[in-house]
Amino acid sequence: MSNVVGLRIVTPASVSQGFAVVKELGADHPDLAAAKITLSLQPLFKRSVTFVTRNDTDLAEQVAIGGHLHEFGDITWLPHQGKVFYRKDDRVDVSTPGDRLNNYLFLRSYAKLGVMAARLADEWLEEKDSDMARCLMAWLPARKVKQEAFGFTNDDGVSFTGYPVVGFQHRIQAADACIGSNGPAADDGLLSASCSWDRRIRGQFFYNSGFGVALSKAPT
Repeated sequence: MSNVVGLRIVTPASVSQGFAVVKELGADHPDLAAAKITLSLQPLFKRSVTFVTRNDTDLAEQVAIGGHLHEFGDITWLPHQGKVFYRKDDRVDVSTPGDRLNNYLFLRSYAKLGVMAARLADEWLEEKDSDMARCLMAWLPARKVKQEAFGFTNDDGVSFTGYPVVGFQHRIQAADACIGSNGPAADDGLLSASCSWDRRIRGQFFYNSGFGVALSKAPT
């Protein structure tokens, strides 16, 4: 463990100040001692992940308590389907069996022609301006992530056979499978592997329409 000898803080500010102010607290700054902050490295640990799908009838109640139930918990709401993905994700002892991997589905590399075909489908839906068609298309990725656990794999790094998914923190937290498409795969013109957002190909649209709900509005 090492004591903090300096701190840089970004705080809200007025419009005239550009909405933010950066404050630097040096070793001799009186406010640094008041902060009483120390940093330390944690020993490597494992996590156990399970996704549970439920209807959204009690979503408000679950939001209010969800943050207290699991250390790395998460909630994904699909309002058009009336469904919620609850991620039960907690720290477990390193002796717990498992060396699984977060190979997130939407951060994987895919064949160039498949990525371009998905882009054409997006453009066709945009041209038709059909809300119903878009809603129907939204069912496909939701079904896929449920079947394949968002891309979490077993110890082989490829397949998924069931929960819980147990692995070391660095393999569960991060996903980087698509990085490979910028390496050797680039030699074949990205035909065999490419990222969906790669500007060198006519890839998919990425947009995220959403809204925020203040936690104070949820029942307690």
